[in-house]
Amino acid sequence: MGNMQSTFKFKSLIAIVFAFYTQFTFQAVAVLASDHADPLFLQKQEGGITDLFGYVKDGSENLTLIICVRRGLIKDEPTPLLPYTYRLHIDLTSKIDFSDDVQGTLARYGGHVLKPSEIEEEISFEIKLNDAPVKNWRPEFSDTNDEYLSKTLLRKLEVKGLEQDQFRIWAGVRDDPFILHSFSRTNCVAMVIEIPLANFPGNQTDFVIWATSEGFGKQIDHVGRSLRTMLPRLGFLNTLPPREHVAEITKRDKSPGPIADVLAFAIPPLFGIRSYDFEPDVMILTLRDDILLDGELYPQTYPNGRRLTDDIAKLCSIQGDSLLYDVSLADAHHDNFPRPDSDNVDFLETFPYLAPPLKCTVAVREPSLRIQTLVILVAVAAAVILFQISLLYFTIRYFRLKKHFRARGLTTSSSILPSGE
Repeated sequence: MGNMQSTFKFKSLIAIVFAFYTQFTFQAVAVLASDHADPLFLQKQEGGITDLFGYVKDGSENLTLIICVRRGLIKDEPTPLLPYTYRLHIDLTSKIDFSDDVQGTLARYGGHVLKPSEIEEEISFEIKLNDAPVKNWRPEFSDTNDEYLSKTLLRKLEVKGLEQDQFRIWAGVRDDPFILHSFSRTNCVAMVIEIPLANFPGNQTDFVIWATSEGFGKQIDHVGRSLRTMLPRLGFLNTLPPREHVAEITKRDKSPGPIADVLAFAIPPLFGIRSYDFEPDVMILTLRDDILLDGELYPQTYPNGRRLTDDIAKLCSIQGDSLLYDVSLADAHHDNFPRPDSDNVDFLETFPYLAPPLKCTVAVREPSLRIQTLVILVAVAAAVILFQISLLYFTIRYFRLKKHFRARGLTTSSSILPSGE
């Protein structure tokens, strides 16, 4: 038994070291080489979507949709938004199963899409924004200024499935509504769309919603149900349309490839595909009043869409995805604060609903490695590179010698190397 335990510990140690090395190497290359790495590591935050909200306000007959991008904005910081395109997608025809099944699909995802490979938008908004420094968006925020600034920021809007008079849109800098201690002192760029329910065909009750960002000819980010693509095991969904999500998750579960397999073996809580992961990453919102969850009427809060007041980190942790909740605890405790469970400012009762931007902002504290750790990592990387160069050199040398011996009709076992070789 003791030998078996030692062997298992040794294999686990090797796997963890290999996982760390491969993950560090590939992530570092991705971060330094392009904006196409996981959005958590984007160099240019303008391409990253931080939030997607979708809800019908109590007493309202309008569907409100909000996309937030460019997290961590602070005073007088320029925002180069021109290279990016933001898209909001709405599928009105996909059939949803709202039964309270044993897998917890209703509580975790807001329902089960019966045919995920057929998810297709009927309504879409393609939004392009102008560049502008934050300081230009800081007058006293009256309704008139809000409307003027929104028109100034919006550069291009293309809409599919609705006429221009069937919705209203606003764009600008707002207080970041994400419930996290560090972000409670920063702003973001927000796009708010409001659509009267009467403008949807028939008596529309079910909505499948997602948002994407593109830049430099490639899709950068995707968001549907909050948190999913932030999870290390599902980050690959960021560049895929929802209709391909389930097939790709299934493929990676059955044939993960050597690196992903080692990562899933070494650190299963972070990289192992779970039994409930086989759902497309979309936001499901229903207005039905006959759905039951745990014997009670299904509420109009997350995961049934998402409201501005929903504490996503805590709600997701209840369903087994606790990564963001752990991050939020550590983030607050680092500054000796309790973990917040709501935004630090009040939302507006009227359109565009998000709180005005904070005038006194504090940069988000970015994690950093200690100098001695960086020195060790550089030394390890240098040793690995030197080993690879040496291996390549001796491999080339071996094949050259082999070719030389064959040309002379000799073998390595019966010959002495010629002088100068």
